[in-house]
Amino acid sequence: MMHVYRPPVLVRKIFPGIVWENRGNGILLTFDDGPVPGITETILERLDKHGIKALFFVVGEQARKYPELCSEILRAGHTIGNHTEHHKRMTRISSQEGLQEIQSVQDFFTKEFSMALTWFRPPHGRFNRSTLKTVEQVSLKMMMWTLLTYDFENNETTVLHSYDKYLRKDSIVVLHNSIKSEKIIVRSIDALVERATAAGLTIGSPAA
Repeated sequence: MMHVYRPPVLVRKIFPGIVWENRGNGILLTFDDGPVPGITETILERLDKHGIKALFFVVGEQARKYPELCSEILRAGHTIGNHTEHHKRMTRISSQEGLQEIQSVQDFFTKEFSMALTWFRPPHGRFNRSTLKTVEQVSLKMMMWTLLTYDFENNETTVLHSYDKYLRKDSIVVLHNSIKSEKIIVRSIDALVERATAAGLTIGSPAA
């Protein structure tokens, strides 16, 4: 399988309204697909150990099952983003269904946490112009990434290679809050901190 760790420059130029690099201070660490019992707590413990704040793109149906984990994420000072209700590819559903997938997550956090989420990331990184219109309609900002680690393949070597070759001062790094990456998630976080420190880089937070 060919790995595309960093989105092509042309794609980023075609969609300048999408956040591709962190506009905040330093590297931004993001986690997709949670919350998941056991794994989310492990991630939070590791982030706390390193003094890192991250952005968690949560799936609505998971958040509804485990709202207490969302509370833990927020209490620890992290940010939560919208990753749709059922983790469907936005390019394979109608614009109306896409709107429902996004809006239902917004509604849940408004009702249960009295908060409006700011950030959206499409599942699997798949989107089209209809997706962008929907995101704008819901008053969200769409964030992609500059470094996809492929940690969901559960291969530590692949993750370390992605850091060594593509980590930059404004990278948005994607790891997964998922059983697929459970066995290497601690090492993936630790290695990012090690590489960033060695290169004189900081791990920051998302811009407002």
